[in-house]
Amino acid sequence: MRIIESSSQRLRTEHAPGSLPGALLAAAIAIAAILTLFYDGLPAVVVLLGGLLCVLLGAGAWTQSVRSRFEFDSDLARIHWWRRGWGWRRHGELSFDAVRQVVIQMGPGRRSGAARVCLVTDERVEPLARDFSLPRDQASRLAAELRVRLGLEGADALEARVRQLLELGSEEEAIAALRKQQGLSADQARELVRHLKES
Repeated sequence: MRIIESSSQRLRTEHAPGSLPGALLAAAIAIAAILTLFYDGLPAVVVLLGGLLCVLLGAGAWTQSVRSRFEFDSDLARIHWWRRGWGWRRHGELSFDAVRQVVIQMGPGRRSGAARVCLVTDERVEPLARDFSLPRDQASRLAAELRVRLGLEGADALEARVRQLLELGSEEEAIAALRKQQGLSADQARELVRHLKES
């Protein structure tokens, strides 16, 4: 993920997939070519497993090909977003007021150090990128900048307090603090606490 524009009125982020989708697709094509060339001499089970592997590699390439762009427009107090993959496109917008919190999620395997930044609204948690592609320090800087732009400056102190309560094992107190400060429902607060525990 990278910031492609940063001014006082606008912040634009973009996430493009790396070389993984192309590599997966190339592997699927190579296996399909080998199966086609040597089809007569291969046992049926090898052909079947090879075909299945081609499908799985192609599906992996398709799911990893998502590009996303978020535009935070301070003049309009709106967030415009676009996601695009192979053969599909989605877009939408949110008001700054709809965002309750900006959180950082850590990637699977705590040692990876990779993270992503997510916007928490009343309805869902919306990641800015599909994969965990940012180092923790870059994700922290981006989250802090977004909190300022969205008018959530006090969110840093609230997040620190909630993390402190979680470290002490007081999950219910953390949920109560979020509900009181952010006006969230119990389910929304539990979901946010779950995301904070994972990061």
